[in-house]
Amino acid sequence: MVTSEDDMYGLREELADCYGPVPPQVDNLMDIIRVKNILRKIMGERMEYNGKEMLIDFREDSPVDPGRIVELSQKNLKGEIKFTPDGRLTVSMPGLEGKDIINRAKCLLGELEIEEREIF
Repeated sequence: MVTSEDDMYGLREELADCYGPVPPQVDNLMDIIRVKNILRKIMGERMEYNGKEMLIDFREDSPVDPGRIVELSQKNLKGEIKFTPDGRLTVSMPGLEGKDIINRAKCLLGELEIEEREIF
């Protein structure tokens, strides 16, 4: 399982050594793996984009502090943000297409990501 950036780099290099230049589809897949790894780290159950909003469902035991979400909504993130009592974060991001969806997902998760010392 590829769980770190070092693992990702190693896998990409191995693919390039065996098969030549890595196609963009492989890079896209690796970006999705990066998103899933961060989502797992913050104990998100799922993440989706519906064409208008980025949605993240958090587990009850997620280390992400709801206060942190409110703080981010006031400072950094553009668009309307909602966080419901059942642990669903909704961020307005209308009109994203292609690579922009993954890039904005990584940015959002990066803002929510927890330092290891905060989890333990």
